[in-house]
Amino acid sequence: MSTSFLGSPHRTAKSKIPKTNSIADLISKVTIKPDETHVFLEKILYNHVIHEVIFRYLSPLELLRLCRTCRLARTLIQAFMKRTFNINRFLERYFADPVAFRSLQARTGTLVSGSSALQFLARLFYPESDLDLYVQSACDKEVMDWLLQEGYVFVPNAKQPRDLDEAIAVAKEGAFRGEFFMVNPHDEYEDDSIEAVYTFTKQIDRGSSVTKLKVQCIVARQATMHVILSFHSTCVMNVISHNMAYCLYPRATLHDNRTLVCGSELSPGRPEALKKYEGRGYEVVRIKNHTIPSSLASFPHSGSRYMGDSMCWTVPLDTSGIQGRRHYPEKHPVVSHDPIVVASWFLAIGADSIHGAEMAFNVFAHNALYFSYVLDYGVYDDDMARMVVQFSRERRLGDQEFMEKLISSRPQKLIKK
Repeated sequence: MSTSFLGSPHRTAKSKIPKTNSIADLISKVTIKPDETHVFLEKILYNHVIHEVIFRYLSPLELLRLCRTCRLARTLIQAFMKRTFNINRFLERYFADPVAFRSLQARTGTLVSGSSALQFLARLFYPESDLDLYVQSACDKEVMDWLLQEGYVFVPNAKQPRDLDEAIAVAKEGAFRGEFFMVNPHDEYEDDSIEAVYTFTKQIDRGSSVTKLKVQCIVARQATMHVILSFHSTCVMNVISHNMAYCLYPRATLHDNRTLVCGSELSPGRPEALKKYEGRGYEVVRIKNHTIPSSLASFPHSGSRYMGDSMCWTVPLDTSGIQGRRHYPEKHPVVSHDPIVVASWFLAIGADSIHGAEMAFNVFAHNALYFSYVLDYGVYDDDMARMVVQFSRERRLGDQEFMEKLISSRPQKLIKK
């Protein structure tokens, strides 16, 4: 649980998040007799103004604890969550019709991630931030053409042609040769997961001022989750699809305000990125010389992880008005699951990682599958290999059966279509 940044006090980059553990702990110990009039119920929970203020400053973990105290608290918090996590309101800053954008997400598999998703889940507002879209290579032109129709203007970097279509063509040719067309040399991404990054800007006249909006399209070479799991640290490993929002490390990110450094800190842009989030109030956790800090307890690191598992915080989003089915090649069978839900990985730490900590997974792609998949090393077994070979022999795409096999072989936790 949490709250969208527009429905809460706008905490900015250097804001301190109030420590309210004592409130939640006290509430969880309250016992009420049937004939007893209780101040907490009569004066706080029934008072809309007071309980709204309290809820806004509770972390998702504390809201969950409060939910368990009584039915009234649960009902009020559920209503609060529905109001607060309003993704359409969050996206209105960038798009006049958020539902149209989310329909585009549904058709193309585009994800919102990075600092954008963090702001939505953590009830934060970074005035200087942009909107980060993570796009599959096969759908990049459709997504960027949609942005142009919304009034955004393509702003090429020093390596990109000024014409968008030409820039896309050059990037795809470069990706084939192993070259990369990043926006800046100080970007925070791992080069081998990205085909190209495109920047779009738009000016909005709000009467008393002019706001310059910025949207970045990060096009994945294969799976978009490959890019996201290659981020500099865990606090930005959050994802918003057309129907779900996921926080992969919720206790650390939203309750303890910690972020674990993943991969090499020597990669371009990473020191600056980590310093930025340290300035925003996050404790940066590093594993050096195989020494495990006590703060690592905030990060689940035992066994495989899955999107939507019990260690994720998964927020269902209102899908009213969302239209559009994914685009597939001709005669592709209907796919009922969003490919993001079958992503799996594990957090390698200490002796298991040359960098101290990193997200470990394989990117699996095959000509018998339309999508590329991020899979934990132990997930793809002999049965699945034979299945994919059979798809290839039959000259058909087998994503639906492949995803069903992945889902049936994992613990049944929060599998969402």
